[in-house]
Amino acid sequence: MDFSLKESLSYAKKDEIDKWAHEFLNNEGSNVKLSKVMNGKGYWLGPVEVPFSKLVRCCGPEKNMKFYEEKEKFYKHVENIIKKFQEGWDMPPFIAWHLNEKLSLADGNHRIEALRKIGFKKYFAIMWFEKSSDFKKYKKMFDKTL
Repeated sequence: MDFSLKESLSYAKKDEIDKWAHEFLNNEGSNVKLSKVMNGKGYWLGPVEVPFSKLVRCCGPEKNMKFYEEKEKFYKHVENIIKKFQEGWDMPPFIAWHLNEKLSLADGNHRIEALRKIGFKKYFAIMWFEKSSDFKKYKKMFDKTL
């Protein structure tokens, strides 16, 4: 697997985005714990283009972040992503978790900040929902882009 946007879209067309997301989280995303929480339950939507205003970071140098990271380390990672993206990297979609009525970035906190710095206002995300009602609400919202 190359863990690219193109590949994720291909899996979505086969209705296997959950499979792609778990492979990504267990490899490139380095988040085995999150994959275990989401495995075998819930509802997946995407990848769809999502405005950054709808996504909430949970990792970064701000004091209120659930996963705090020192400013220098965080922005060094962001700069590396910018360089890689500008060299043609087919960046994988973010993975967002619908949590407390918000789309929390479970994976992609550095990538979203990199894209913001170079002027993007939206990018592709895969969203995971625990409740069917939340999934249906967001599916209806994004149906026009699927």
